[in-house]
Amino acid sequence: MGDDESSRRGDLESILGDPSAQPCDLRLQYLREITDNFSREREIGRGGFSVVYMGKLPNGKIVAVKNLLSVPKVQERQFKNEVDNLMRIRHQHIVRFVGYCYETWHEYIEYNGVRVFAEKPKMLLCFEYMLKGSLDRYISEESCGLDWCTRFKIIKGICNGLHYLHKECEINASVIHLDLKPANIMLDHNMVPKIADFGLSKLFLDAKIETCATTLVGSYGYMAPEYICQRIITTKADIYSLGVTIIEMITGHRINPFDGVTSWQDFVEPVLKKWRSRLQAIPRYTSLEIDCQQIEISLAIGRSCIKIDRMERPTTTEIIESLNQWENTNCCVSDEEKLHEKAVDKKKEEAISSALKQLNENTNSLEENMRLATDLKVW
Repeated sequence: MGDDESSRRGDLESILGDPSAQPCDLRLQYLREITDNFSREREIGRGGFSVVYMGKLPNGKIVAVKNLLSVPKVQERQFKNEVDNLMRIRHQHIVRFVGYCYETWHEYIEYNGVRVFAEKPKMLLCFEYMLKGSLDRYISEESCGLDWCTRFKIIKGICNGLHYLHKECEINASVIHLDLKPANIMLDHNMVPKIADFGLSKLFLDAKIETCATTLVGSYGYMAPEYICQRIITTKADIYSLGVTIIEMITGHRINPFDGVTSWQDFVEPVLKKWRSRLQAIPRYTSLEIDCQQIEISLAIGRSCIKIDRMERPTTTEIIESLNQWENTNCCVSDEEKLHEKAVDKKKEEAISSALKQLNENTNSLEENMRLATDLKVW
């Protein structure tokens, strides 16, 4: 292995250990080595335009290597667009981009009856490895799968990541994802959500607030109606996708809330009933009403995000403010109640323990033993 190759290998290892380090250029041969020549055994994900492999570094660390499938011209534009936008982005709820590779070699093949040297471009992206995989693997009926506390933390994390893209990644600029869905939300070992796959994303600079797409790309079911019908692209297209995702997180499946129901309340009530039944089945569950309110408010936020008129959809700022305001005024009270309940339980345990001890010692008068027995019954 040459000095240059050794240096690049060291670069990737050091980048993973340094949160402030910039992504680096990587050699194709090195990516072949760490993915076992892109073997099927190392494959951890597959989409319409790419395959993702697990890459194992010599120091034991793991990365995800995204190999873009060869579609001349179109794929090159998508690759450049994704690298351009990823180089601007760094946030705790965005999958970290650590390196890229763009190499071309020539292969001697037959073309129209003539032997020619054909160019074979190879475009790859390298990311931090997300141990738990994509969110869509964990979404199931609300009566099973992830508990509510975990789901709510994931919802908040997605909202924070999207807010960063729309409002904070650059001064006077926004990144519109355009393919936000559970399959593009990755989870780390602590179930922290991170937005991934920026191949379709758009960068808006300065005062530009909307544009029109020439072709329709994305995932049906998550695309905003104005994008499908008029090709209009704004940040509100992502808000629509967020709303579909939030409702899917709560119900366990992607759904149009107005299919087969006469009102929003007709949709909400059975969902809340199922969640209430699930939470009530948990022993010593102390925040049932608080969590049911939280579920209902989260559903309402999801509903506001999927309004047909994009101007009526909230911004990420408004969504986060709603979540934080409700949490601050309700969850804090819940914490105090839990502390009070713990103190009461401890007092009960001490009293019961003391009464049992005295009864067992049998040194009290008959009247005193009767009083202690009555106290135990009360507790």
